Amino acid sequence: MESWLFEDWLFAIFMCLINVWMPLLLIFLGHYYMKKPLEEMPVILLYGSPVSMKSDEMYDCAHKYSGRLMVRWGWALLPSSIMVVLGAMGTGDALLLCFLCMPLWLLYIFAGIWITIATNRVLKRNFDHEGNWKAPTEK
Repeated sequence: MESWLFEDWLFAIFMCLINVWMPLLLIFLGHYYMKKPLEEMPVILLYGSPVSMKSDEMYDCAHKYSGRLMVRWGWALLPSSIMVVLGAMGTGDALLLCFLCMPLWLLYIFAGIWITIATNRVLKRNFDHEGNWKAPTEK
């Protein structure tokens, strides 16, 4: 029985670390995307959609814009993640922690999809099909 409680607590601690780690990762990567030039980035951390890979200008714009969105989403999700972790840690119930974390995981997935869609929309609005800046239109 004691080994089950120990495994239960290990799982709860793991879940808490993951739930606080995800928003912090978004904030860190967002700042990294906004600050580092394209040439200095490791290949594994690059934002790469087919739309953003047409030119260096599009790629740079995609990284800066998606980085800004990542920082915003990270700061928006951090308080709710901390509240879920603090609320569930007192109980020590791993099943309760899983049920409380499911909406957060859905929010993390939604944030990733939203960042990708919003970045591609901005790229299509500001660049033509060949990857060149669109000329500003007069009103």
